[in-house]
Amino acid sequence: MIGLPDPTLLSLGLALAVALISTWIIWTDISARRISNAAVAVLAAVWLIAALFLLPWFEVLRGLGLAIAVFVVGVLIYQKARIGGGDIKLLCVTLALVPSAQFWNAVWVFYGLLVLHVVISLIVSGIALKSIRKSWQNVRQYPLGVPLAGVLLVGALRYLASA
Repeated sequence: MIGLPDPTLLSLGLALAVALISTWIIWTDISARRISNAAVAVLAAVWLIAALFLLPWFEVLRGLGLAIAVFVVGVLIYQKARIGGGDIKLLCVTLALVPSAQFWNAVWVFYGLLVLHVVISLIVSGIALKSIRKSWQNVRQYPLGVPLAGVLLVGALRYLASA
């Protein structure tokens, strides 16, 4: 671990970046059914900065190992058109960013947000904006970017609130 003069300030800045990018991912996944490569790259850069300056090496190796394993499996699933490429990339970065001590909390938050997103989608489906409804037509996949980015957003906001 490389020391920094003020790791607390760096942690707060990274948490704020995760919160903002996660919010953007949620919006674009709902409105356009797209997860931007640039947004995922920024989240990966946040993880890299945290890995270099804040995280213990076992967390870095765990996050990197999980991301690689999920990417390999995700590519196989993607080939069967069951999950989008953006969802796979976001899942990899999410797994790397979530600390091992918070893993099961993140799983519960993910499932809770997934159920909430499905319920809200069903409720507002009759009054949804045309652009949102149009982007969801002829698509077999469900947008997983919302609950995945939601996990990051909830984690970042919890961290910011506790600081």
